[in-house]
Amino acid sequence: MSHRPLSCLSPLAFLLAVSLCLCVRAADVRVGDAGCKPDPARFDDTYQDMKDWAAAGVRGGIPDRADGKIFKTLKPGDDIQGAIDSAAKAGGGVVLLSDGTYPLDKTILLRSGVVLRGQDKEGVVLQCEIKSNEPAKKLATLRLTDVKHSGLEDLTIQNGIVALLGLNAYHEKLTGPKDDAQGNSSLHVSGVVLERAEDCWVDNCDILHSGSHPFNGQGSHVTVRDTLIDGAFNKGDGTDPAGSGNVYFIFNNGLMYNCTVKNVRHALVLRDSLSGEPCKYNVVLDCNFEGDVDFHANRKDEGHNLFEGTLIHAPAYHGWCAWSYWKKAEIGPETLVYKSLGWGGPTGPGGAGAKDKFGSTDPEKVYTYTGVHDPNVLPALDKSAPKSGTLYAVTAARPNRPDAYGAWPKTPAEALRLIDQRMIKSPLTLTAGK
Repeated sequence: MSHRPLSCLSPLAFLLAVSLCLCVRAADVRVGDAGCKPDPARFDDTYQDMKDWAAAGVRGGIPDRADGKIFKTLKPGDDIQGAIDSAAKAGGGVVLLSDGTYPLDKTILLRSGVVLRGQDKEGVVLQCEIKSNEPAKKLATLRLTDVKHSGLEDLTIQNGIVALLGLNAYHEKLTGPKDDAQGNSSLHVSGVVLERAEDCWVDNCDILHSGSHPFNGQGSHVTVRDTLIDGAFNKGDGTDPAGSGNVYFIFNNGLMYNCTVKNVRHALVLRDSLSGEPCKYNVVLDCNFEGDVDFHANRKDEGHNLFEGTLIHAPAYHGWCAWSYWKKAEIGPETLVYKSLGWGGPTGPGGAGAKDKFGSTDPEKVYTYTGVHDPNVLPALDKSAPKSGTLYAVTAARPNRPDAYGAWPKTPAEALRLIDQRMIKSPLTLTAGK
């Protein structure tokens, strides 16, 4: 079949063909991509924060894989840090890791303008072999400190010692929220740490079998997308007011999209940083959490965060309800929850499931974290839902939004089936009966 060039078509046919091409391209753009832009036509003046939420994440989007210059390709045994440093001196580029396992006895420091990418997420494993019995040292597998325009892509990151022990050695169902399970005291090493990072990203990665905090992020306009975070060995009180083994999301205009978090202490902690950087205008979109979202103040967050299309289930053995907090008076203002579900948590005096409330789940209402009731019940705003059916107004596809899977769940059982269906599948398993 021959194809005529567009220039040979009639003016009307030309316009139709161009429109079709644009529609196809728009449909290919996902949240977080370079082509994802704010959509002012869907802004609603009733919700003034929509403009800030639409600007969350990496400004300009995560660069397309094909647009990144390959600076150097490595194989197991090669010097990753040396390649990163050389790429940074040369003005940036991609350090590409060929399939294999890369043992690490020192923290990898990513530099501005450098992308560390795996050839294949399942095939490339950064295997942390660092040991520490001092939580205050906050050692990590990878660190992005004072960097801009850098990213981690298509990688698996795990603590090799924790991986050898296996989930059965440290699952919360077995050990409870504590540190140093079974006498293993040298595993106080985090997974990925960001400090003062700007326009950086973690895309299509697995962060597995972490020693302590799997992800500890602080900065501005950071995107975490299509990433599985599963397993934190230490989940006790530790030296941090929120305990060990948490996912911290301390950003200005951060975006977390289509991520799964499970087998940690707190699935997401939002609060201002110790050095005073604010936590606000973050978007948590179409994510799946087994555990709890916790506004954990010994430091207040600045509020104005958005949860949309996010499913949060706290198992009965988990110590916190799905929507949690430390001090209610220190929860930042104007954090909204829309078309999301949060349910479950520890059983109470009334017997099994006494706290398994399935409230604040009406998809036609917008809820606020301000004035949250125990357990799991968020008060509804006294205003209509956004006119466009979303509070996250961008020109990009959201194939994992809850209503793309069918009817809205009406019961905890239906919601549990949905979250199981949407979660990024994990290679970690807990042996039946354990």
